[in-house]
Amino acid sequence: MLGIFFIDLETQTIPDEFSFLGIGVGVAYSYFKSGVIGFQASFISIAFAGILFLAIAKLGKFFYKKEAMGEGDIKLVMMLGSFLWLSRTIAMFYLSFLLGSVIAIVLILTKKKGRKDYIPFGPIIILATLIVLLWKTPFFTSYLFYE
Repeated sequence: MLGIFFIDLETQTIPDEFSFLGIGVGVAYSYFKSGVIGFQASFISIAFAGILFLAIAKLGKFFYKKEAMGEGDIKLVMMLGSFLWLSRTIAMFYLSFLLGSVIAIVLILTKKKGRKDYIPFGPIIILATLIVLLWKTPFFTSYLFYE
């Protein structure tokens, strides 16, 4: 995740090699952690994250008439979903868009970015993932079906 964080921040791209390798490792980890149930949970989360972010990217492109989210971001959330499983993937999803909104507003207000400028979303997704993994509060354990 550290490599993706800095590469996306610098180049606004996420290499497929990181994401595809990560998906494989995540599925294998889930299988060895919880057997067939972990394997299934990993695939369900990969599909959910991929379909959801692909839909958001297509809707963004339709409404804004330009790319709203890159394919690298879609593959990144699929990779992270393979490790997080569904409830934490949902938490990561909400938190990444909340953090992204706050960061975008701050960057626009401080005039570091304009309204039409691209802001790399990969680092924000990674930050949200770290928060979900490290911050085990009643929100994440009570309101979501935490594995």
